[in-house]
Amino acid sequence: MFTDINSNDYILKFELQQSEFMRDVLWPEIEFQLRDVGSNKDIIIYKINSPGIKEEISMDEFIYYMHYDVAECLQQDKEDLQISKKSIDFKRGLSYEQGGKDGEHPHTYNTRRGNEFQERNQKIQRNNETIRRFEELFTSIQSIRNAVENMKILLTYEPSEEEEEESEEEEVQEEESDTSNSIKEVSTKRFESP
Repeated sequence: MFTDINSNDYILKFELQQSEFMRDVLWPEIEFQLRDVGSNKDIIIYKINSPGIKEEISMDEFIYYMHYDVAECLQQDKEDLQISKKSIDFKRGLSYEQGGKDGEHPHTYNTRRGNEFQERNQKIQRNNETIRRFEELFTSIQSIRNAVENMKILLTYEPSEEEEEESEEEEVQEEESDTSNSIKEVSTKRFESP
């Protein structure tokens, strides 16, 4: 959970994007699928126990999972992030205390390590923000129910990976076609003298 997820990639004031955010954060432990039942569509929730092994769970089981398993995971992630941040701050302090060579400013000494610290610190801040936003959005049972219910719309109209690849290929072909047409137009025009 929360692997490579940046809450800033979503516009979370929109409910469908909240559903997408929830789905992306919970992957690969939870999977949502759309099932046609007559003229209606239902969301099926799967808990993935190990690769290739998943079990269907009810909405109530999912809510319990969110309020206990995910909540525990969030708490652990927050503690881990605080420890990582303290570790980064401590290591950054040590590198600055070492000072530079022959009177150089300590900040110019070991800038590569400083950049690594800065990148790790930014990642920790993004993870903290993602956790905070997730907690903010999905602490109530009703908000979880709404996000799952809205998943029907998301899964119905969201393009599949194959459709996205086809669309990208069509765009490239159109661009190539436009370019070749432009070249043809330019090459077929005759130079007219005044």
